[in-house]
Amino acid sequence: MTNSLYAWASGHDVALASLNNIEAEVQTHYGRWPSLRALTEFVFSPPIKQFPNRVKTLDGSYSSEGSIKHYIEITEPEEAYEYQADLYLDGAVSAPITIYLRQKGRTGAEAWKRYNATLIDPDNDDEGGDKIYYGNGVLFIRWRLDDLVPLEEP
Repeated sequence: MTNSLYAWASGHDVALASLNNIEAEVQTHYGRWPSLRALTEFVFSPPIKQFPNRVKTLDGSYSSEGSIKHYIEITEPEEAYEYQADLYLDGAVSAPITIYLRQKGRTGAEAWKRYNATLIDPDNDDEGGDKIYYGNGVLFIRWRLDDLVPLEEP
């Protein structure tokens, strides 16, 4: 079991209990890379601000509506990335997912929350996603998440 709460699954509106722990997915693919076990945090995503898009409207007030884009960064063996790309994208450039991420509230306090999102393939992303080869079969993946929509917990 891991200490990380980051989790995801294919499709929208997936129940929290059915999400796959991202750290556990990566750990199943360590194989030849035992040095990755020494990393204290190989899955990272900054907290999501609740209202990231503030726009001044014609009447002078501010609107917080708009599409939320976000990123999740994973340092992992190439096999783990290939497994995730096959499972979540299945050859597509983007796919719907449900993901569990940290959210920053108006007071600055952090909480975990489920979101529906569109996962973008870093190989086909020219807006911030990235895939960097570190060598020895280890990759740094920056998955872009578009159109995050927070889900209400039961």
